[in-house]
Amino acid sequence: MYLKTVFISLALLAAVSSSTSLSCPCEVDNYLLLKCEKGTITNFPEDILDNCDLDTVDPEQIKAIELAEQPMKTIKTGAFRSFPNLVQLAFIYSDINHIEQEAFDGLTKVTSLYLKGNKLTTFEGSGLLQGLDSLKTLDLSDNDIAEIEEGLLDNMPNLDNLNLAGNPGLSGYTTNAWYFCHKLETGNLNLEVRDWF
Repeated sequence: MYLKTVFISLALLAAVSSSTSLSCPCEVDNYLLLKCEKGTITNFPEDILDNCDLDTVDPEQIKAIELAEQPMKTIKTGAFRSFPNLVQLAFIYSDINHIEQEAFDGLTKVTSLYLKGNKLTTFEGSGLLQGLDSLKTLDLSDNDIAEIEEGLLDNMPNLDNLNLAGNPGLSGYTTNAWYFCHKLETGNLNLEVRDWF
């Protein structure tokens, strides 16, 4: 009788564990893209790493993350340490209003960063984009950005596409913010170019 009770208890525990992993709002597709259901991520990356069983895919193998319409407000320092091989990030149409310094540190392979449709008001800080050495595309459109700090993009020689459209407070900008972005075409900026030299 005792063995039967232990066996039933183990079976129930396995069933509970199985149903918990089924409730994970995220999935990784065949292209190693991590996507989560809308409205499920408040605290990145903890909501994923702590609540999802990613045993079938090592987070270090994931190549892209796409989070859309999430209630998260901040991208924290070192948020991507568990995902060192990312090449694309899309955190779009969410509630992000703050990016901590060195949030993207170590993401030397990322070529595209999409932050479209968030609630960013400033884009500043010498360590904000640190580590994004290969970045080619940066989409900051449809935010509330009023300022881009001078020199912020200086270490982005590969940047050739910068989308700033839909930031009504950013009526002009200083070209000193991307003075060393030799590949950047100002036609991609969707703003009236104003030199402040």
